Amino acid sequence: MRPPPHAVRRTIANTIRILSDEAGAAIVEMAVISTVLMMILLGIVSFGLTHHQNISIEGAAREASRFGATYPVADAGSMEQWLRDVATVAENAATGAIDGTDPSRVVCVAQGSGTDAADFSRVNVAGTAAIGAAVEESGWCFPNTAPPNDVVVQVHLEREGWIEGIIFSMKPTLTGEATNRFERSDA
Repeated sequence: MRPPPHAVRRTIANTIRILSDEAGAAIVEMAVISTVLMMILLGIVSFGLTHHQNISIEGAAREASRFGATYPVADAGSMEQWLRDVATVAENAATGAIDGTDPSRVVCVAQGSGTDAADFSRVNVAGTAAIGAAVEESGWCFPNTAPPNDVVVQVHLEREGWIEGIIFSMKPTLTGEATNRFERSDA
């Protein structure tokens, strides 16, 4: 037995009304979900860029310490110039992750041996100061854990990063440190 035509029309009209009410709810749900997804996506991209900068800084510290390990002090003319040259290599190797315009930048290069910080020569540049104007002083860039008789090159690089996710943000400190045994004599 078939239902009367007016019952079919009423069923179709009720179905259309229900679907149109659901469409409004779906738009609201999509707006909320897309906002959350955009926050997550922005956070992932921001984290990825900051992580890439940190990897660049770590690689630059290793590259500069390897360069310093094979660069004779005599070729630089003085220990102070040698330290500046290694610091310049570190900054250039960071491929833009550390530059002279960043107020949070730290570039430290040290060379020496032993467990006493006074046995190390270093240059330490912070903020927007020029590496070429850095003055030699005593001390480590970070505590020396190498054997006491090894002459080592220490390189420490640092700057602030930035991770943004619309409703949250954070400023992690990006750091790279490396130590290599000095392989070249002064002669």
